[in-house]
Amino acid sequence: MHLDPVIRETLAGAVEGALTSLLPSDNVSLSDASSIIYGVVQDTLQRYSRRANNRAAVNNLPAELFIDIVARTSLKDAIAASHVCQFWRQTLLESADLWASLYRPPVQWPHHERNEEVARTFLERTGRAPVTLGLLVRTPTIIDIIDEHLHHASTLDIYIQPSTDQSRREYRVMQPLVYALQCPAPLLEDVHIIHEIGYSGENVAILPRDIFAGNAGRLTTVVLHNVPLPADGPAPAFARLKELALLSRSSAVPSAFEALMSHILEYRSLRHVILLGTLHDPLELLDLAQRRLGGLQLDILEVVYATDARRAFEVLWGDGGLAVRCICAHNTPREDVEWLMSALSAHRTPVSHIRFATMGHMFGGIEIVFSDGHALRTTYNPDRFSEEISIIPSSVYQSLSSLSIHEHMWPSEDAAGLPPAPVLRDLQIFMGTHHNCSYSWDYTGIFQRDTQARKWRVPSLDQLRLSALVRGSAYQPRHIPITVSTRDVVSFIQEALQFSSSRLRGLTLSLVSLYGSDACKAMDELFEVVEEVRTVPPAALQIPKVYRTLDAHVSPWMLQDFAPITRLDDLDLTS
Repeated sequence: MHLDPVIRETLAGAVEGALTSLLPSDNVSLSDASSIIYGVVQDTLQRYSRRANNRAAVNNLPAELFIDIVARTSLKDAIAASHVCQFWRQTLLESADLWASLYRPPVQWPHHERNEEVARTFLERTGRAPVTLGLLVRTPTIIDIIDEHLHHASTLDIYIQPSTDQSRREYRVMQPLVYALQCPAPLLEDVHIIHEIGYSGENVAILPRDIFAGNAGRLTTVVLHNVPLPADGPAPAFARLKELALLSRSSAVPSAFEALMSHILEYRSLRHVILLGTLHDPLELLDLAQRRLGGLQLDILEVVYATDARRAFEVLWGDGGLAVRCICAHNTPREDVEWLMSALSAHRTPVSHIRFATMGHMFGGIEIVFSDGHALRTTYNPDRFSEEISIIPSSVYQSLSSLSIHEHMWPSEDAAGLPPAPVLRDLQIFMGTHHNCSYSWDYTGIFQRDTQARKWRVPSLDQLRLSALVRGSAYQPRHIPITVSTRDVVSFIQEALQFSSSRLRGLTLSLVSLYGSDACKAMDELFEVVEEVRTVPPAALQIPKVYRTLDAHVSPWMLQDFAPITRLDDLDLTS
């Protein structure tokens, strides 16, 4: 591209005229004159660029709409957009809500260290908008960020991992941090404080009773790792708590049952309490709670396995038991899981729902929901899995209306091994789990069963759900669909299940697709055994606030199976 000769000559003449005007001065060198001329040219180019940008359609959008578009991208994209032009940069930097919504420090500590300067830059851009304040506290210098921004923080995530100075002495960060936490936090809703206790033996900091200056009216969730509750009485800032989790992996954290009970008794809004690690012996806690809690109503109580889990469950089931809708005992030995299931036969309230969460290795879980809406959940480390479903007592099947299992649990030889379930209406099977079993040669699948086996008698069955598990991590789930033969599904319904109606009311597929060499004929055969086929997306794996820092590697299949446990009202308990 070349300039028109006339324009080129005019531009050259203007430059020469400017030089002639500037250079006779004794105070102006040729270099100075060149800089002045280049500055004028640059200003002219910028003015032209602004006029061109103003004519662009995207720059004629209302600022609110433009910001909303950028808010749907990532923090990285928003930063790039802020460097496109001066108009975009000014518009974006003036939106505190935009940066507050995009700034989400990761919680998978300690793998992602906070960059102090980056944190300060973005927090300054958030103005007074509600923001997630996530900090890795290694030295006292970063603590002043809490002083500056706690007043508009909606979420506070603090990971305390003291580093060492040149003398290899740990920085003392707990005392200045405790002082910083005594500032008001009127917008705060969610607090997670994790203290990694170092080798220097710095005392565990006990939260002050006047934490947040008693001004945290929106605070509903508190999770404390190796950080005890105030020792001198309940904190006014916690008065509206709904979720409280206390964890300890160190004997340095004091365990005071009476103090804990005083807190739980005072926080009358509490609905979900989690006590894990070495903090408390669950049985002692439950006995004490039975004597002291009175009318407190909890939705969920989660504890580590007690040394006498059977006694703990008896306390909870007794006439004077706690008013808790769901009890969860973690890391229960297999033999006590079997005892718990056998004890269901003698329990006065019938079981209506059972959900297994297990891929056949590493971890297992069972959720039991009674007809009155109360529930028990236990997690365990299974040793053999092929007969896992056999631990359900035969009498329980008489009242069971919903059952969720994984494919490797299906009896491989004879479905008649499953007792009749006269009121079972909903059966869910997660597919492909037998590939994850330690003894994968033991397992087949629901489509490789013995064709001569007798059918499972489920006269009231009207819903069959086939699903694939969500893989990956809870933070980055991967949806990997499974493809199955349509005729295999038809064969399973006809040969493995015996129900009263001529057809099932519905077949629901989630991450499962059907195929067949003669698709039309196969679908016709399928509609001879089911009235409706639905395809639904997998349920969103939204980690509840209280679980965010309990385990950075929560298995997504466990969340998938147990997602409704925190929303017991979603269960249909009328059947």
